[in-house]
Amino acid sequence: MTTKITLTILLTLPILWSCQTEAPQKEEKIAWLRQNAIPVQTIDPRDTDYSDLQLLKEELQNVRIIGLGEQSHGDGSSFLAKARLLKFLNEELNFSVLAFESGMIDCALAVKAYESGIPIDSAYRLGLFKIWSNSKQFKPVRELNGRDSSSFFEPFVGFDFQYSGTLSAKSRRDSIYQFIRKHVPGLDSTAFSTVWQVLGLSGAREYRKAKQDTALQKWFFSELDSLSKLVEQIKPISRSDQFMARGILNLNSYYYFLFNMNINRPDKKIFNIRDSIMAENVIWLEPTSWG
Repeated sequence: MTTKITLTILLTLPILWSCQTEAPQKEEKIAWLRQNAIPVQTIDPRDTDYSDLQLLKEELQNVRIIGLGEQSHGDGSSFLAKARLLKFLNEELNFSVLAFESGMIDCALAVKAYESGIPIDSAYRLGLFKIWSNSKQFKPVRELNGRDSSSFFEPFVGFDFQYSGTLSAKSRRDSIYQFIRKHVPGLDSTAFSTVWQVLGLSGAREYRKAKQDTALQKWFFSELDSLSKLVEQIKPISRSDQFMARGILNLNSYYYFLFNMNINRPDKKIFNIRDSIMAENVIWLEPTSWG
């Protein structure tokens, strides 16, 4: 049976208003909402009477990607509403990929751990940012992911290049190392000693020291470029390995972003790197690119 691959993207920022060049005045927003808002009977995820959502079937015809945002990371009502909507999208519209603004590598390793037997809540904490893995209101989605009859193609995937979950730096680095050794027989690991050193960094103090060491960064990016060329030659078969390979190829952009961003003096060219890579990863999620 062919799996219909469609995506539901979980974002940490609303996308509806971000497309606009100017924010409407309050009165204009209220008028627009009165004209376009669709009332729902409940935001309780336990309510499976989806009669109020049936009109979405026509609205979402031929739609492959849906982005869901929230007003803030702490808006429990939005999370409840999204949980119910996700259940509807999965159960009645066959949306089968749940993608989060969380690390692609971390999520791939978390799903692998879940498939090896850890509980779904533990897998969420291992791979995703806390806003989803610890949220009480988002628990129904985690339960939906974890049930035996779930029709999600994967429990979840990530499309961010950042690290996001509770994996230790050493565990993540060792997993990356083992993945490359698996696919590149005879790998001379000593040629990438600076890469292993940087991937093992943990804590603000170690990163701050690395940001100030231009010589370290020069060697790191030189070695990482060479390692990326090896990974580009890998043709992984399993979905898990496809996500790992893609995530590793994102590392160059991630560390450039990490070493050059300055929250106190933001540079748009630097901060836009993350959005650009995430957009490319969402496009890559098309079924022609992975399993």
